[in-house]
Amino acid sequence: MIEHGRAELNTLLATPGADELDLASARANVAFHIGRLPQQPPSEQFQQALFDAQAARAAAAGGRTIVTEHDIAAARGDAERTDLAVRAGLRDRQETLRRELGRADRDVAAAFAAAQTATTDTLTALLDSACCEVDLLRVAGHIDFDRVPLAIGESALAPYDPTLADRLKALAAQPYSISYTRGTLTDPETVAALHTLREAANANDRNVLWLSVTELEADRADTAGLADTTATISRAYQQISDQQWSLPPGSIVILDNPADADPAHLAHIAQHAAGSGSRTIIVDPTTGHHGPGSPALHLLASTAAWTTSLATEDMLVDLAAPTPAVVLANRLGRNRLSEPWRQLLTAYDGAARGVRSAHRRHNLARGWRTPSLGLDDHELDVDLGDM
Repeated sequence: MIEHGRAELNTLLATPGADELDLASARANVAFHIGRLPQQPPSEQFQQALFDAQAARAAAAGGRTIVTEHDIAAARGDAERTDLAVRAGLRDRQETLRRELGRADRDVAAAFAAAQTATTDTLTALLDSACCEVDLLRVAGHIDFDRVPLAIGESALAPYDPTLADRLKALAAQPYSISYTRGTLTDPETVAALHTLREAANANDRNVLWLSVTELEADRADTAGLADTTATISRAYQQISDQQWSLPPGSIVILDNPADADPAHLAHIAQHAAGSGSRTIIVDPTTGHHGPGSPALHLLASTAAWTTSLATEDMLVDLAAPTPAVVLANRLGRNRLSEPWRQLLTAYDGAARGVRSAHRRHNLARGWRTPSLGLDDHELDVDLGDM
């Protein structure tokens, strides 16, 4: 009101010829309102009362901090600002993690593709080796009771330890197209047993062909008088492939320490021997040395139940032997394999059944009963997963 009155007075003062009565009235109105103003400003008038009230409140709180509405608002503001900062940081972290996950997904996809490619390449590279493994196993399922077994007289076995004599006699009498025995030419007893085997073969008008990986090993066998003919495995394979060699029926082919031989050569020689009515005896020292032929030998030794030993002391099974290719492929799951691999594993199943069937036929011929190995069984596959 004071300001209004002052404005009205100023207007009259600025108006020329303004009525003195109006001026007096305007001045009186301003003076009236100014007179109504208190002598002490409200801020000072109630200041002491405010101090007293605050002191009383502090005394009532007993010295504890008093939280005011202002404090609550300030704390809430601080919390909201902190929350917003944390949320902003989490959003940034979320974006970072999303980018990292994207990169990880791409890396995993690339690694998986590379692994699939590597697996495919590996399986392709192993297919030929696996074929040789199965071919060798197929021959092991052949059995010939007329031309393959060889009898050794008791007088020839008399010089030997009874255990070794029984093993040599059993090995010679086996009717299987492939026999697998552990032994080494560094063992005099093994050399003597193989020499006796050759003498028994010659006495029955049967020849022994000794095949080693190297010329040196073949010459060593020739010097020891272990065979009628000695040669390297590769040369014998070439001569047979070129049809320059033909084994007489009843011949005995000995493959000496063939780990370093090409498995295709081993399978081809064994197939030729079986086809001509001859037999193959693999003499494997299992010294821990592994070569291209080791997987096929390992599969044969672990599948054929007629594996023997001519060593003076029993040789331990080589647990570190390379896993056969058919085992590696089967572990991947047949539904994931290519059609050639599935066909080959089906052929393996048949070869494994053939081996067990041959073993049962031999046992039945000797008067043994093995009902668990029935000829008509269709679930006789070797457990590839345990090899």
